[in-house]
Amino acid sequence: LPLLDEFNTTITVCMNRLSSVSSPLPSHVRGLVELQRASLYSLALLDYTEIFQPNMTKQDGSKIPKPTHRIGAFVWNDEDALSLSSAGLPVYLIRLLSDFDRQNI
Repeated sequence: LPLLDEFNTTITVCMNRLSSVSSPLPSHVRGLVELQRASLYSLALLDYTEIFQPNMTKQDGSKIPKPTHRIGAFVWNDEDALSLSSAGLPVYLIRLLSDFDRQNI
């Protein structure tokens, strides 16, 4: 995946910069934040391609184990909610207040 290669390059550059360049503390903090961001994005991309995407495209109706430690997704679209829910992710469907005109809230 090209995106994973980009994150890997970012991680390598950040590691090299943090280990070899002498700089003030705020610069090191920015480097650590960038390193953490690239690492978390890489982990999320791998989780999506290895766990969630296969569950979303599964046609056999088998039971999907719920992933742990996932915050879920806030979505407006019913189709997005259905596909993410079929992957086993918690989904929070957002609606406008005007959609509830005949319902007591």
